[in-house]
Amino acid sequence: MENNKGFTLIEMIITLGLVGILLSAVAVLFPQWLDQYLYIRQLGTATGIMDVVGQGVQSELEYSTDRMIEATGLSYIVEDRIGKIPANTDDCTVTVTSDTVVINGQPAIFGSVVDPDFYHDMSVTITLVLDGTGSDEHINALIEVFNSEGKIMCSENKPMILYSVR
Repeated sequence: MENNKGFTLIEMIITLGLVGILLSAVAVLFPQWLDQYLYIRQLGTATGIMDVVGQGVQSELEYSTDRMIEATGLSYIVEDRIGKIPANTDDCTVTVTSDTVVINGQPAIFGSVVDPDFYHDMSVTITLVLDGTGSDEHINALIEVFNSEGKIMCSENKPMILYSVR
């Protein structure tokens, strides 16, 4: 009586063929999964940027006084400090009209965003529209985040009531 241990050559070829077919099916789907993963990761980063920029703008302006639109952005006073959005114009461009400030790029926002690396490869557009006077003053802030190809990833319209505390 013979003692046959192991696999025959035909069994090995069939097994390798089946494994190859399964791997090719996964290889076809892998790029789609990778693209979805990268998009979701980029969207999460963009949402985080939008939240931090929005909170930074709101915390700076909410209790500020003497708000004034200038050629380089929106200036204001918070307690004993003079503030400005953007804090500097090194990494962004600013366009102003009588009641609107539009900031494009990677702006520094005092207290929240001080390092351009925070933005990764993305950029933001912040549109600040000052409306009302005196105790009835408010700002509408539109924050849009774009990826490196210029595609909009997310946006938020953030109305803010400004409290005139002196």
